[in-house]
Amino acid sequence: MADWLLGYTILILAIAFGGYALNILREKKIAWALSRPRLARCPKCRHVYMIERFTLNPHCPNCNARTTNFITQN
Repeated sequence: MADWLLGYTILILAIAFGGYALNILREKKIAWALSRPRLARCPKCRHVYMIERFTLNPHCPNCNARTTNFITQN
């Protein structure tokens, strides 16, 4: 009886650990964290977008106005 109980407990723990491991792998594949310093907002059309790397003077893709940092606006 004790052998069955030990085997059942190990099986339940293995299933729980496997589900947790799959959840971590799935979150890494699906989750996409936005980089807040790269977000910008246009003061004219209120469009929020992500600034491309190495851009010195970001401009809005909709109205071509000079944009400001999203963090300083909110």
